[in-house]
Amino acid sequence: MLILYHFPRVLGPEAYSPQIQAFICNAFHPFLYFFMITGYGLFTAYRNGRLTWTYLFKRTLRLYITFWLVLAVFAVCLGSWMFPDRFPMAPLTVLGNFIGWRWDYSQYTWFLLPYFLITLSTPWIFKVMDKIGNVLSIVVSFVISMGMTWLIGKFYESYFCHHIVIYLVVLALQMLMGIVAGAVLARYYLSGHELTWSKLRGKNALVWLLLVVAFLLKGHPVINMIPYLAVLVLWLILHLEPTKFGQYILAPVGNKGMVMWLSHGFLGVRLFNDFFMQFKWAPLIWLVWVLACYGVACLIMPVSNRISKALKLS
Repeated sequence: MLILYHFPRVLGPEAYSPQIQAFICNAFHPFLYFFMITGYGLFTAYRNGRLTWTYLFKRTLRLYITFWLVLAVFAVCLGSWMFPDRFPMAPLTVLGNFIGWRWDYSQYTWFLLPYFLITLSTPWIFKVMDKIGNVLSIVVSFVISMGMTWLIGKFYESYFCHHIVIYLVVLALQMLMGIVAGAVLARYYLSGHELTWSKLRGKNALVWLLLVVAFLLKGHPVINMIPYLAVLVLWLILHLEPTKFGQYILAPVGNKGMVMWLSHGFLGVRLFNDFFMQFKWAPLIWLVWVLACYGVACLIMPVSNRISKALKLS
């Protein structure tokens, strides 16, 4: 989904028709799903009494170790050799990119520090959710997240780009809705109300109809459509019966999703754009891009896991 979302960065704006691009930017916006997965996992840890500062620190450091390996390979080694003008190696620039404060090497790493801030806040977020309940949690988080998105769109050029600390906090609050939505799903499941095929049967036609309606409303701003489409897509995914395609293809790719996320910008945009363009046919370019990211993940993940194990972060 992430690579599909960023595909026009490789092919150019004409990669999709305006209608298709609007729909993909809404329905396949990857960040909201990622934050939902995070909220689901962290709430499960919270319910099991494992959501401690030590747990959160180890979790964050594991992510950063993977991030540092990707930067070391693509920015410091390959980037500084192939395109030194794109990857300046001034000490402060290197440090800023390695902690996620700056995004000179890959703009797709903007989420790291805000993500760190919001995950550190989850013990308090979940306590508030316990007090106000699922429905109010969703409503409040929706209002906050949409409000932050509006603020960024309205004041980024005039204010936020000059006040990076405040901007990072606003970005963290923008992630709140996804975190809360994932936590609500986890709470629903952990309370014994499992979503099963029999409970959802017969509602697919309505969901598909709503997706068509969403597509027809493509002219509306992306911000208004993302939560709506995300819920519909999740509804469809939740009750898909297990298949061999999911077991042998989607699950292995998902297992390496974070490395693919961190490396896809270097592979597809910053360094090897000409390589992918030689395949000419858009679906083939996309497939090769996915396979290249997966291959890189297969090489980097064992190293990252071994380092995390040596540091007792696993």
